[in-house]
Amino acid sequence: MSGNFNGATWSSTFVEPQQVVYRRQPASLEQVKAGLATLGLGATGPGVAALQAKLNILLEHYKPFDDLSKLVVDSDLGQLTYRGVWWVQETFGLKLDGLVGPETLGKIDELISGIEAGRSINKDVAVRTNVTTDRSIDRATDPLASRGTTRNPAPKGPLGLTGRVGLSCANRSNDVVAVQRALVKHEYLKADEFDKGVFDEATQKALRAFQSEQTPWRDLRVDIGGDTAKMLAGPKVDRLPVLEPISVRPIPPPVAAPEISVPIQLTGISAMENFAARNGRVTGRFAGDKKLREQQAQVILKSQGLWPPVEGRVYAIQIDQDTPPSGLSWKERKAFLRSYTGQMVVFQGKGQSLVEMNHKGPFRSASHPSEATARDSGTPDVNSDGKGDVAHLAPGAYEYSTTMRRLRKSDRFVSVRDVIANRDLNQDGVISGADEQELFPSAGLQIHGGPERHPDSAGCQSVSNEGYGEFTQLVRSGAETFTYVLVRCPYDGWTH
Repeated sequence: MSGNFNGATWSSTFVEPQQVVYRRQPASLEQVKAGLATLGLGATGPGVAALQAKLNILLEHYKPFDDLSKLVVDSDLGQLTYRGVWWVQETFGLKLDGLVGPETLGKIDELISGIEAGRSINKDVAVRTNVTTDRSIDRATDPLASRGTTRNPAPKGPLGLTGRVGLSCANRSNDVVAVQRALVKHEYLKADEFDKGVFDEATQKALRAFQSEQTPWRDLRVDIGGDTAKMLAGPKVDRLPVLEPISVRPIPPPVAAPEISVPIQLTGISAMENFAARNGRVTGRFAGDKKLREQQAQVILKSQGLWPPVEGRVYAIQIDQDTPPSGLSWKERKAFLRSYTGQMVVFQGKGQSLVEMNHKGPFRSASHPSEATARDSGTPDVNSDGKGDVAHLAPGAYEYSTTMRRLRKSDRFVSVRDVIANRDLNQDGVISGADEQELFPSAGLQIHGGPERHPDSAGCQSVSNEGYGEFTQLVRSGAETFTYVLVRCPYDGWTH
């Protein structure tokens, strides 16, 4: 291209504009310290490498774990690094969220300063409880000395624990032993199938089964004074028997007086016991009759250890199907994931019974990832394959706040504490195989509305917008929190 302007000749060559790609840079520790960023599970980059190096100083000095002495500095905040962060937060009274922000990073730097200055900062798990060590304490320089802290705090709670035991916890060996002994007493764990003092796979499986059958919680954690600890410390409980598959004999048509229809009468709640199976599973969807749904809800709450209901408390119960079997075609799985496949009904405790609050029957709902992959959805990459791993809420009872939060341009209900979830580790849209073997704490699984045609969530609990307004009014009509219960039924391809 050329031309003439005021006697001057000019020319230029046109250059095709190139696409500009914006990439978010990994957070540095300087940004974390300034409160501009946090490091959480799945984070990567130089900031994570620097954090791992700092945590290695603490692990080498304090030796809080029997099975973890040093982290691999690989710039990837995986489960082991997350465990180290959680230990710092739990041990020194910080907010237990697994995120490295200014407060957690400041505490880590404070501890390292104490080590480098020759001070021994003691707070329980700084020394393994089953190892005798002799470390001097300079009370004039120890920043924790003025608080009256001791190296070995007295055991507390019904199990005599000194700290929390479970998923992503410090898991001191003596505390783990106390939990293992209780699980053996209740016959959920065999004496020869676990590694003493280690929160291993066998112990996790036993604790998961105990909580599923005996408590309303599914968090794989035993708090010092929590409900799980109280149940474990109590008298030996009876394990629930495994239910045999239900075979229903068809009812023959009446021979005489066909114009008279005789309704089927239920002989008490015992006739409904076969409806709810153990471990957060039921045999089918909600019934079409309101009274039957109330009885189904009673059976579900009983199986969750939530019976009798609290007077006036609101219970939102959702039944959804298992994820489609892996043998289905991709087209069939996609159709399922982009559909409402479950039902949500809201009940309120009144006396020794439940009263359904829905005006027109169950709300359409979904409790599964509606995206085949969440690479760009912001979900954590827990297995370091460069792709987000969508969370899939595990069946159980959870406490949600009635105070809604504005997230992604919509008002949502959030859980009071972390929930427990599986993750779609291979991004195939279903939870199967290896996905079913691991559970992760998650704080991002909200309950929110969705388009009437199909859910658009990356793993949250969706209620179709046609009923979400009523759902919102119902759950907020009680206390500051409500109980959300998720159970699953076998996959049958039913959508609505």
